[in-house]
Amino acid sequence: MAKWLSSHYGWPLAEEYARHYLEHHGDIQDAKALINIAKAQVAAEDYAAAGDNHKVLICDSDMLVLYIWCTDKFIKVPPALSALVKHHAYDLTMLCVPDIPWIADPYRVNPLDRARLFNLYKAELIKMGRLFVEIKGDEGQRKQLAEKSITQLLKA
Repeated sequence: MAKWLSSHYGWPLAEEYARHYLEHHGDIQDAKALINIAKAQVAAEDYAAAGDNHKVLICDSDMLVLYIWCTDKFIKVPPALSALVKHHAYDLTMLCVPDIPWIADPYRVNPLDRARLFNLYKAELIKMGRLFVEIKGDEGQRKQLAEKSITQLLKA
């Protein structure tokens, strides 16, 4: 979805740094690695947005993903990661409903746990008071919902 949105609108894209990390370092062994990934994700976002005249940056991941990952895998979240989540907000989060078939990927590890994780993300977004939209349906419906949400956000 993020790559499509970036291409569709011609807006810069900050890709998910965690994929790069996993490709080069293997599995995440501790919460410190997630802090390093979070810092690199922020740097990737800053780089993607630098020097661009666009008002919108598409991010393929965010601090909340890393926060949920940390709570799910290590239970305790280090203060540095909590601070990044709290202070690095996004204007709109597109929360993808797990209503499409699982696509195998070397870096996805929860094929049977998608609904639980979705509910964790949703609950945390609500708790933080963040603006989000649930993206669901087939590919065409998802794209329509994403476009509609962006249009509404830009008009506000």
